[in-house]
Amino acid sequence: MSNQDLRETARAKFTEALSSHGDATLSASQLGQLSAAIEEHVFNHNGGFSHGYTQQCRSLIFNLKNPQNNLYRNLFNGSVTPEQLCNMDHNQLAPESVRHEREQEEKEILEHVVLPEHDEILENRRYVAGQWINTSDAMQADIGSSSDQQYGEM
Repeated sequence: MSNQDLRETARAKFTEALSSHGDATLSASQLGQLSAAIEEHVFNHNGGFSHGYTQQCRSLIFNLKNPQNNLYRNLFNGSVTPEQLCNMDHNQLAPESVRHEREQEEKEILEHVVLPEHDEILENRRYVAGQWINTSDAMQADIGSSSDQQYGEM
């Protein structure tokens, strides 16, 4: 299969994904033009044929076919351009429900993370001779060495 054949196959898959929705408001010619624009941006974004080109085509086709995802509607009404679509990350490509679920999971995880107060961290540390030292450790070392000197080592 030639490179041109591979690109035509990708364009056909994009057209199939976009036309898989019953509410497609674009003509076959418009769907073809939109698919060609998407494929062109994916091709340029990945510097030609590569593993990234194939992966991005698959990801976009999957997300465009998903009836819960509004990506195809956003492309149809022009609120998202083919170039913007190709620059979206996995979170931006996900349906709203999935993004909301991910945000909730992230909030739950962050609620369980306990960070020490900033003052508490600085209170026990000091920058000396190009390095951070724990002042409580330094005090212990100072106490130990001064008592050794004062009473003599045994």
